[in-house]
Amino acid sequence: MLDADHRAVPLLPGYRDIMSMVFAGLYPTNAEQFEELRDALGKLQLNDGSLHYEPESSVALGSGFAAGSSACSTWRSCGSGLEREFNST
Repeated sequence: MLDADHRAVPLLPGYRDIMSMVFAGLYPTNAEQFEELRDALGKLQLNDGSLHYEPESSVALGSGFAAGSSACSTWRSCGSGLEREFNST
């Protein structure tokens, strides 16, 4: 964690990372949108600390992300957030 001057700030005592319990694979419908999807996931992660993702690739689906969260409600907000980000319905 960084403070306003970008110096490292120690975490609060007892802090633990949230364990993911719900997982999903997220892939762009167009391979050229991979960077946009990565940026959108980064923005969503700022609002939901339980969202974790990492790049993954599939022979059938191409490049995408393996994502995990602590609750199903994250995926509802993630879906609507990605729709807003990509201006889709």
